[in-house]
Amino acid sequence: MKRMCNRMVMKLTVCLVAVVLIVAMMLTDAWQAEAAMSLKNPIVKNKGDGGNLVAWDCVYFGHYPQSEDGQGSFLWEPIKWRVLSVEDNEALLLADKNLDVLPYHEAQMEVSWERSTLRSWLNGYDNRYNACDKDFTKDNFLDIAFTSAEQKAIKTSTRHNADNSPFGTDGGNPTEDRAFLLSIEDATNLSYGFHEDRLHYDDAREAKNSEYVASMPGMSGKDCVDFWWLSSPGSSAYFAAFVQENGYLDAAGNTVNGNRIAVRPALRIDLSSNLWRYAGIVCSDGTEAAYIGEKTVKLSKTSYTYSGSDCKPSVTINGLESGKDYIVTYKNNRSPGTATVIVTGTGKYTGTITKNFTIALPAPKNLKLTTIASSGY
Repeated sequence: MKRMCNRMVMKLTVCLVAVVLIVAMMLTDAWQAEAAMSLKNPIVKNKGDGGNLVAWDCVYFGHYPQSEDGQGSFLWEPIKWRVLSVEDNEALLLADKNLDVLPYHEAQMEVSWERSTLRSWLNGYDNRYNACDKDFTKDNFLDIAFTSAEQKAIKTSTRHNADNSPFGTDGGNPTEDRAFLLSIEDATNLSYGFHEDRLHYDDAREAKNSEYVASMPGMSGKDCVDFWWLSSPGSSAYFAAFVQENGYLDAAGNTVNGNRIAVRPALRIDLSSNLWRYAGIVCSDGTEAAYIGEKTVKLSKTSYTYSGSDCKPSVTINGLESGKDYIVTYKNNRSPGTATVIVTGTGKYTGTITKNFTIALPAPKNLKLTTIASSGY
């Protein structure tokens, strides 16, 4: 009942968020195009101990209940996604945290990803799509998390649903979905940042719970790592693979009706849309670098008079320390015209902010004209 009430509130909030997004779109179009071009694939560095240190760019896209509001409910907050791959104007995203808790399938029976209730819930399919004959057109992840405009930015992905290689379990028919789960193959793909050995305790595969997930029965506490489902079958069609809290990929799986494993959705989005925003960098060791571009920069002066010397207005960012959180450089700041302050994040911050100021020519001095009498020539 608690989950259903929260979701009803979330749906009613969609319209309000849509209005906010329209305003945000107007304010962010200029820098959004630049950020789209700078998103990077995961950076993987060998730590020398058999493991890897991985850094992912992140974006905000959509909203979902995550943090407690102090009144028995949850705040509907931007969803943070890790960028697993970027190609042209398309990015493959994986939720940074576990977002919800549902069974892979609502009945204990043999089932493939194609016929699972979790696939139907993620995409809002009707009763024809799952083996439980259940309609999810009015209660589903896409409608809860995304406005209609955002849903248009989500690409349809063809999923080939490979067999479970260690056990030979049939993966079922290919599927075409907008929201999906990673497969065993995805979760052992080094280019996505994951260790290629499924048996490795890979911190890149670890996923923390949101406070919303932590509130569910049997789940670990907030910001604690926990289990999350994969789309691949387990040792038989009665089981589905999942990732354990320590990053170990359990290919044998859990019974499909297990209700203590989290949902960590994945999807592909069109980066040419202006409905997402950059969210900084996260690393597999738990460190993060927030995007400084969301901070407000204040200049001590925004206009100068040309003096022949460099003009350097001081920079203030509330709550941040110069030299520790950011460094400041200047461009074209001597000659008359438009000069630029460049604020670059460092330490726990990444990205840049540019602010302009003007250097004007000095006003002409008053000239005193003297009349020269005629000499008579």
